Amino acid sequence: MSNLCHNLLTVSGGTSEQLKQFVHATMIVPCDDDNNISYSATEPVFTLNALVPVPSNITAPDAKSQWKKQNWGIPYDIRGTVKQSDFLWDSSNTSVSLNFDTSYIPPHLWMEKVCKMFPHLDFELLYSEYYGNLSGSLICHNGNMTYENSQLDFDYKLL
Repeated sequence: MSNLCHNLLTVSGGTSEQLKQFVHATMIVPCDDDNNISYSATEPVFTLNALVPVPSNITAPDAKSQWKKQNWGIPYDIRGTVKQSDFLWDSSNTSVSLNFDTSYIPPHLWMEKVCKMFPHLDFELLYSEYYGNLSGSLICHNGNMTYENSQLDFDYKLL
C-alpha cells in the first residue's frame, strides 16, 4: 500500500459559469486501464485523465505509468472516488473545493498543465503526506504556477 498524499484543491476567480465549466471538464465516466467504460458507475467522477488524458496509443502498463509520471507528476490517477456531489461550493458560488488522495506526492505536473488550460481561474492545491513528511502548496494565477513551502524533490525511481 502506498503512502497517501492528501490534496485540497480550491478553484476561484472567473465567473460561476466558468467554475462550473471547469468542474464539468474534470468529470468523466470511469474506465479501467484499458479505457473500458465501467458500467457499474452511476455518475461521472473526478479524474486527472479528464483534462490531461493518457494518449490512446499508449497501451502497455509500464508505458502508461511512465507517461503519467512525466505529465501528471505521479504514476497513478487519484485514489478513491470523487463525485460531482463531493465538490464544495462557497455560499456565493465564487469558489469550489475538493479533497482527493494521490500516491506519495501531489499531481504537480498535472496542475501546471491545468493552470495553463484555465488561465482565467485561480488554483490553490494544499497537500500533505504524513509518512514522507511532505507538505506544501501549489498556487496558480494567470496561468502561472508557484510552489510554496514545497519539498517536491522526489526520486521517481521509488514510485
